Amino acid sequence: MDRQHETGHAARSAAFDELIAYVQNMGPTYNPPTSDLTVEALQQKATTASQIQKQLATNNALYKMAKTNRNEAFKPINSTVRQVLDLTQALGINHGTVEQMKSITSSILGTKRLSQQGMDARLDNLNQMIELLKNVDGYITNRDHLKIEGLETLASNIKIAADDVVRKETVLIETRRNRQKAFGKDEGLTAITRRVKAYLKSLMGARSNDYKQVVRITKVLT
Repeated sequence: MDRQHETGHAARSAAFDELIAYVQNMGPTYNPPTSDLTVEALQQKATTASQIQKQLATNNALYKMAKTNRNEAFKPINSTVRQVLDLTQALGINHGTVEQMKSITSSILGTKRLSQQGMDARLDNLNQMIELLKNVDGYITNRDHLKIEGLETLASNIKIAADDVVRKETVLIETRRNRQKAFGKDEGLTAITRRVKAYLKSLMGARSNDYKQVVRITKVLT
């Protein structure tokens, strides 16, 4: 996630907190015409935005961890499929099957992209290799990770890790939407700040030093 973007939201939260402190210090002079501009309502807006910001940080960390786990799950795939291919050749399995194995292995090794689509393709090819081996007479090995069961475990571990990335990303995207709503110009901190400014402008006058201070406080929000 863009660090500068995160810093920007932190600055907006800080500015909104400063605005709340400012209107609190006005005492009874700050008496807005609608309930959603009261100090209590502004504090609730600030709390909601802060909670979403913290949740976003948590969800972003969980997403990064899931991607790390997925990458770890994929690590054995290249060496494993190479060993399977070498073994099929050593066992003297028929030429047509070996050629299919070569093609599948090439597809797995040739997918360098770390995108979800690229990883999905590698997993699909691994599953194709497993299904092919299930129908091969004479495929035997005393190495557990090269047995059909071992390859199925590898594929299962990859699938579980890849699915977790998708789930974590979905949650992260939704949290980002919620943050945009909490900070946004339609009903979030930006929207409410503009209305507070308009009310204070009506009280203080646009050229007053007090209103200029409000403009300074809220500049990052508007």
